[in-house]
Amino acid sequence: MLRYFIIFFSNLSSVIDYQQDMKTITKTLLLLFSIIHFTCINPREMPDKMPAKSEIVAKTTSPNYGKNLIKIEVDSSSNQYVFYGVNNSFLPYLLEVEFTQILNLDPATKSYRSIIEPGKSRLFELRTRQKKSITKYNYKYNYSRGNPDLSPDANFPYLIPLSQIKKTAINIIHGAGGFIPALFIVNAGDTVYSMRKGKVTAIPNGNTKVDSSTPTFLEIYHHDGTLGSYNGNSMITLVNLGDYVYPGQPVGVMKQHGMISINVYRFSKNHYGPIPIQYTVDGATLLTLEQINGVAALHPVQVIQKELSESELKKYQNRNLY
Repeated sequence: MLRYFIIFFSNLSSVIDYQQDMKTITKTLLLLFSIIHFTCINPREMPDKMPAKSEIVAKTTSPNYGKNLIKIEVDSSSNQYVFYGVNNSFLPYLLEVEFTQILNLDPATKSYRSIIEPGKSRLFELRTRQKKSITKYNYKYNYSRGNPDLSPDANFPYLIPLSQIKKTAINIIHGAGGFIPALFIVNAGDTVYSMRKGKVTAIPNGNTKVDSSTPTFLEIYHHDGTLGSYNGNSMITLVNLGDYVYPGQPVGVMKQHGMISINVYRFSKNHYGPIPIQYTVDGATLLTLEQINGVAALHPVQVIQKELSESELKKYQNRNLY
């Protein structure tokens, strides 16, 4: 290396002293820099094949109400790629990953399916087979809202979501397929109550980043995978995003006389639709929507306590659950 420097600096000095030819100086400098760059790399230390960067060539998403709250992150080291699912919503999601190319990686799986809860969760990892060979993967993924693997209890007793001191008034309208949506007739100042325990995943006209069915709905996710939907367009909301609410807890106050739609929905793959539920006013008898019309909306203690944990039950008995 030192010998190269001496020879070329001597040549450069000679050119400057005797010719002063700027073109020759430029050519000589370029040649010198090329040799310096070449001698700084030891060919024996270079692998036979440099690893190629991994890449995503396609990403598709099923409709999620336009919020794009689900993404995949990949942490890479020299020998492995760890995949994480990032769920920025308040609901679980079904995530399906399909690999269109896997090169020099184990396991050579073609697809992956998982329910990802809110937050960041580890999905799987790919490990390099041969360190000096090209490593590459391409994939696409789809996701849909909710957990379609859960099966709700068709005989679960729901509370009537209105005040116990008033008789229930319902506007009966037969919908498509024989389904009857729950349209409760209310007055200004009426309190609306939670029908069962759950987590608030959307509030009316609230955070635009949440994945609500519509901006005017208060939505409460239940542990069996169903979603209570309270049309809060004319309601003052008493709860916040992420709150846990309990059966019989006030969740809103009506601002005016009219009707409020309060229904329960179920998730299945690529589908979200209402399901019929049953109510109770005595903790034992199950009533359909039509049967509670004109009935006092009593909230039985045993139904309220049905979904409470041991610590929640103690708080309820001490009157400080909410």
